[in-house]
Amino acid sequence: MVARGGTSPDTGNAAAMTTIEAAGGAVPDAFLRLPYELYRGTPAWSPRPPDATVHLLDPARNPYWKQAERELFMVVENGDVAGRIVAVYDPEYCRQHHSNTGFFGFFECRNDAVLARALVVAAARWLAARGCRRMIGPFHPMPDAYDLGLLVEGFALPQNSGEPFNFPFYQELFAACGLRKLVDLSAFHHAFADNPVWEKMMARLHKHLQLHTAVRVRPFDPAHGTRDTEILRAILNDVYAGEPLFSCVSATLLQCVLQTYARPEDMRFFLIAEVHGEPAGMNLLAPDYDEALRAAAATPATPPAHTTTRNIHGIRTGEFCIAPRFRHTAAAAALFHASWEMAVREGFQWAELSFQQEDNTAICRMLEAFGAVRAKRFRIYEGDVTTGV
Repeated sequence: MVARGGTSPDTGNAAAMTTIEAAGGAVPDAFLRLPYELYRGTPAWSPRPPDATVHLLDPARNPYWKQAERELFMVVENGDVAGRIVAVYDPEYCRQHHSNTGFFGFFECRNDAVLARALVVAAARWLAARGCRRMIGPFHPMPDAYDLGLLVEGFALPQNSGEPFNFPFYQELFAACGLRKLVDLSAFHHAFADNPVWEKMMARLHKHLQLHTAVRVRPFDPAHGTRDTEILRAILNDVYAGEPLFSCVSATLLQCVLQTYARPEDMRFFLIAEVHGEPAGMNLLAPDYDEALRAAAATPATPPAHTTTRNIHGIRTGEFCIAPRFRHTAAAAALFHASWEMAVREGFQWAELSFQQEDNTAICRMLEAFGAVRAKRFRIYEGDVTTGV
């Protein structure tokens, strides 16, 4: 318990009392309601169904918790939940990276540095008790899966499916907690209509690819879902081997991750590039479900339980990658061309390509060459848990 000076909204003169509550295995309703209380009336925010959060955090529904453990913390001020955070310890990640690193995510908080620090310190102490010396985040709930990082640029733009949203003052809260930048990730917005640069480059790519008949791009085949999931897993594990924000995934875990990207009927938008019949790259595309959520929700306090893809104008890619030994082939060009050709054919008007690392200059230059614009920036933070943060 932390007592601090301040004025209670109930009594007008009592000191505000702040407590930290650990939820254990449960996902309390107050934990789920907090984003709706904080962001109500914020046009750019997507009122995602609370069950989507439960799905990520429920050990019975998310196989990630067979290899990792977590604790949910809430900061309560004068009886009201004012903030939340989840601490995650993944021994498999630590083993693969020879690292004593833990994660944090699902951070939400009022604009109050004292409350924010109480949350971060609670998560840090929980991780330190498990041998961690460093914490990184935000992640929801694991690296390379969903809602990566803290939004630091692009606050006026609508939140897209799979991307985080937060208030600008969260950066100040993180700084007050001693958290520091680890890496920035960018999202590029790509409009298809009235984009002469895109039209010119697509025509050039089409002509170029006629000379590379060994490369083809095909959709994910739900009829052979086990086979294609294994192909995607092999590509991912090859591409990100040794990357500090990624650990090798099992087929079961990847299947769960894919379900966070797209509904079963929309997995046809997943594309696989092949060179001489060998898997060479992938692009995980899915409709921007958040667009439908914002349109369907009468108020942020009463989010819809489900939406259809009807009248969704945008498509999002959460993972575009080429296996290392195919990076000097036409695989990337073919995958890029096939992705936008399909998107236009399916009636989408724009695409958002999320989570491009700032040092991935090749992909960033290619996107800009095709008329895409850098629209948002997300930041992964780190802190030293052995000294609080």
